[in-house]
Amino acid sequence: NGAKILNCNIQTNGIVYISLYFDASDLAGEELINLSILSSALLNFPTKTHDALSLQNDIKTNLGSLFASFTAEVKDGVVTPYLKIGASALASKCDDIKRLVSEVILDSIIDNPDEIENIVKQIKAGLEDAMIGAGHSFALGRLEAAVSEGGSVGEYLAGYEAYRMLSEISGDKDKIKALTDKIRALLKKLINRNRLTLSIAGDAPSCFAEQLCRLIPAGETDVERRSTERASDGDDFILLASKVSYAVAGGMSERARDNLGLMRVVRSILSYEYLWNTIRLQNGAYGCGFSPKRNGLVAFYSYRDPNPGASLGYYRESANYLRSLADSGVDVTKFVIGSIGEYDALMTPRIAAQIATQHYLSGWSDQKEQEIITQMLSVKTEDLYL
Repeated sequence: NGAKILNCNIQTNGIVYISLYFDASDLAGEELINLSILSSALLNFPTKTHDALSLQNDIKTNLGSLFASFTAEVKDGVVTPYLKIGASALASKCDDIKRLVSEVILDSIIDNPDEIENIVKQIKAGLEDAMIGAGHSFALGRLEAAVSEGGSVGEYLAGYEAYRMLSEISGDKDKIKALTDKIRALLKKLINRNRLTLSIAGDAPSCFAEQLCRLIPAGETDVERRSTERASDGDDFILLASKVSYAVAGGMSERARDNLGLMRVVRSILSYEYLWNTIRLQNGAYGCGFSPKRNGLVAFYSYRDPNPGASLGYYRESANYLRSLADSGVDVTKFVIGSIGEYDALMTPRIAAQIATQHYLSGWSDQKEQEIITQMLSVKTEDLYL
């Protein structure tokens, strides 16, 4: 009936986990902030049958969780934002999952600009706190926005661009009123069975998925994808109300993308040996690291750094450090073991189902996972001549 249904074959100990992903690929640039606000605001409104407080009580009584969020997945270089609705409950409570999920996404009454303004202020304050407390994450997102569309989408959803736009909206009654109308219209547009990918883990009744999908109205069948332009030119300085700094540098590497296993081992060497000894112990930063991603992005970062300029210099010398290790004939076995342990960590059923779904949406596969592990196991000392 127009929806994609994913069954995650995972043992969940009697709990059913569901995630509804609604394709929002026709949103781009500054429009994406509306998706972020919608996901934060959705469960704060009354519905046709509940006020906001009694709705929360009903959820807490009958479900393990019910939440709205956003995500963006990249498949074959194409980024797709999603409105995500997640829920969990005992298998005996599947009827309550259907009832409450459909009530929230179909019957929420979004007509209170004051509540939207409160949400805007809360998100803005949260981003301010995060920039001061975890500025390296914002800087990494800003860096990725300079080299990929996926990074730019992330900037408008929850990065510095989102903070800038929220600052413009906050306190402006006319903009808040217009935003309320946009949020209401956006929810109506996105809740469409033809935009839906439904992921289920657990022993739900065989008819559960079909019944849940049928509760969601069908709408347009073709979503016209729009692109988001680069949100950064890659050379930024952002001033924070903080006495410490965060320094990030990096770029895209085709070699890193094609040999992520090697990059994971290099991550262990640089993060726990070179960068730790130079930036943490000598330079006085609270933390530091090297981060490779599947798309080929490689980045260095420092955390609560009193001397970010020096950190940038240490980043530039990292290749020379790796070559010196190779010249010394260092045994890389312990770094390989550490990389495998970090990469193949234990997961709860909820996280396993979430990752399996993300792999589907991004075109990732078990075969690719195994290739990375094989690459890690095959790393030799001479591979450090990068």
